[in-house]
Amino acid sequence: MLKTTYLTVSVILVVCLSLLIIFKSNYLKAESFSIGYIDIQKALDSHPDAEKANKAFQEFKNKELKDFQDKEQANLDEQLKKRFGDKDIEKLSQQEQMEAYKIFSEANAKFKEAAEKKLNEKYETLLAPLLKDVEKKIKEVGNKKKLTVILDKNAVLYGGIDVTDEVIAALQSK
Repeated sequence: MLKTTYLTVSVILVVCLSLLIIFKSNYLKAESFSIGYIDIQKALDSHPDAEKANKAFQEFKNKELKDFQDKEQANLDEQLKKRFGDKDIEKLSQQEQMEAYKIFSEANAKFKEAAEKKLNEKYETLLAPLLKDVEKKIKEVGNKKKLTVILDKNAVLYGGIDVTDEVIAALQSK
């Protein structure tokens, strides 16, 4: 009986010491955990090539998208002409007007989807090198400040170290 009590006490003691060691080590890890945050949009806007990328995007949007819109409008006109001939839309029967409206609505939805896709692809193509530079500078600043993690400022409710200005300065000195 005394032997089982001694064994039980020993097991409880080992478990308690193990828990104490685990909690103590987690407490120490938490102390060395540093969080930074950044306004990523501000950093991207401050990139030395941001103006050039924005200008290229606007040119694409104005020219390429206009060409695409003209092409799609020509396709729609051809579709309507094929279905209704040269009739004026106001001279069509109510049922034909509804059909024309349906054709127009479908073409408009397809155009918007395709245009949005083209714009997003171009934006991502132009933005990718800038974002890569910003991420590189974020890592450099984070390592220099010995930060464990850097989050977008919108993900931080309280605390942390703002590294936005340091990242912008690093981008400017590139």
